[in-house]
Amino acid sequence: MMIRRMVGLMFIEVSAFHTFAWAEEILRDDDLVAESDMAAQLVRCIRADETPHVDYLRTALTEMRDRTFVGESGKKTSGAEVISTMWDVSLEQSLGANRQAFLKQARGEIDHALANNPRRATILEGFDALGTEDAAA
Repeated sequence: MMIRRMVGLMFIEVSAFHTFAWAEEILRDDDLVAESDMAAQLVRCIRADETPHVDYLRTALTEMRDRTFVGESGKKTSGAEVISTMWDVSLEQSLGANRQAFLKQARGEIDHALANNPRRATILEGFDALGTEDAAA
């Protein structure tokens, strides 16, 4: 259970890292954000905080992958088998069902936020032109 949680956290941390990189790029744009340097710096600090989390999880999972697990019955299982099995399941969820649910939720939030915006249709058209909920990662 603990290893499954660590693998799941690794996927969350990597996703957060990429999201913060994207946000930092957007917030650096003077045409979009007042005092963009300050906004980007805040996100840069948050992103820097993510780095040790990702590094710790990567190191711990790599070390476990290179070990042998011994079950309560004494049965030995390679760490590579344990980690790769959990990794593959998490990757499939991350790129499949979880991604689709996230994209659908994000699109719904944007639609809701623009409900009273007179430029709603134009903004949504531009947003939708960037990709679809079915687009690959």
